[in-house]
Amino acid sequence: MQTGFNAKAAVIAVALAQHDITAPQGVLEGEYGYFRLFEGAYDLRTALGTLGTTWEVQRVSHKPFPSGRLTHGAVEAALALRHEHQIQPHDIAEVLVEAPPLVKNLVGRAATTRTPSAQFAKLCIPIVLAHVFLKGDVFITDFEDTALTDPQIYDLATKIHVERDVGVQDENAMVPLSVHVRLHAGHHYSKRLDAVLGSPEKPLSHTAHLRKFRRCWQHGGQHLPAGNADRLIDLVEHLEDVSNISELCRLLVPSP
Repeated sequence: MQTGFNAKAAVIAVALAQHDITAPQGVLEGEYGYFRLFEGAYDLRTALGTLGTTWEVQRVSHKPFPSGRLTHGAVEAALALRHEHQIQPHDIAEVLVEAPPLVKNLVGRAATTRTPSAQFAKLCIPIVLAHVFLKGDVFITDFEDTALTDPQIYDLATKIHVERDVGVQDENAMVPLSVHVRLHAGHHYSKRLDAVLGSPEKPLSHTAHLRKFRRCWQHGGQHLPAGNADRLIDLVEHLEDVSNISELCRLLVPSP
């Protein structure tokens, strides 16, 4: 959405300029402009030198899971551990997530209630990982209705803790992140990530994107004709040939 609104604003700005409509001066570079306000000291030479050749939109991350983005490193590592070592939830004695400060501060909250809101649950690593270890998955339905008050989720979430990795100094980093699992039998397993799935460093494959789309369509698009999904995929993959964008919109609206 943010990228779409930015593109819309750019098109409108160009159209206004073509009609000799000027904007306020100094909005970006002025004494009280955007750059000085948010960046302090700044140097535009690097940014201007890459205009038309470097496209930052290509470095946008994609969310493979329907929880807060900062939970995704822990989810990815937990899924890998569960699969690699066939970990069963009843065998887990404790899970420790070592995370950068941003992750710890924003989604490292403890599972303090048996009746969390959907928003709380999505932004709580212990709750999200409880779903992962119990089912090998986390999906939209895990933040709806009775899934939010499932006692199995709460009981397992209380065994999952998040601590700050004191070795990470970058206050905005998502990685490195490590998940450590200790079983009642005494076994210890660990997984460390230096890049998070869906990031430019570890992008989702085309197949993974389509799998996510189809799964979400099955959940939220039951009221639409099944064939609309395939048609929508085809149009998006050949967007440069679509003469009227309303054709996509019609596929997302129920027939009268």
